[in-house]
Amino acid sequence: MRPYDSSTTYINSYLNPYIYINSYYRLSAEVRIFKKIIDNSELNYFTAMRLTSTILTQCEKYNIDTDLVFAIINVESTFDSHSVSDKGAVGLMQLLPSTARYISEQYGYSYKDKGSLYDPVTNVRIGIAYFSYLYRKLGYLHYALWAYNYGPRRQSIILNRNPEFTPNYVKQVLTNWQYFHWN
Repeated sequence: MRPYDSSTTYINSYLNPYIYINSYYRLSAEVRIFKKIIDNSELNYFTAMRLTSTILTQCEKYNIDTDLVFAIINVESTFDSHSVSDKGAVGLMQLLPSTARYISEQYGYSYKDKGSLYDPVTNVRIGIAYFSYLYRKLGYLHYALWAYNYGPRRQSIILNRNPEFTPNYVKQVLTNWQYFHWN
């Protein structure tokens, strides 16, 4: 039998309010994300719940604001998980299959083929990791958004030619980010 350890009891009772507050914060964040998914997409409740958990977990992991992710999704696909661009980008975050394959290999995510990008959870998991990769690599939010839309090579070429240029895409995402932040 272990002797009574008053320091452990004290620490546990001291930390309990913080554990409760952290749980409350996470739950309120999940509710807020879930509501935004339901309000802006046609996803069913089950998929919306899975996507909520993915967005919150990935955003915490890569230190990205959830409202920024919503802004990117809104500009890229207007929350249509079956969206396909004329360049072949697929899903909510409009990922090219080659980009998804590369990021999946780098971060150890499961990725089978282009069809798996239609799954909102897979698409957003890889999309957030890709945006985080660009943000860390470029070090500046505007450049990361620009590279997300144009591709890093094309962005670099244009930036070298015209350092003052800012694409409309960046402005649209930043405007949407404000909208999602206040709603």
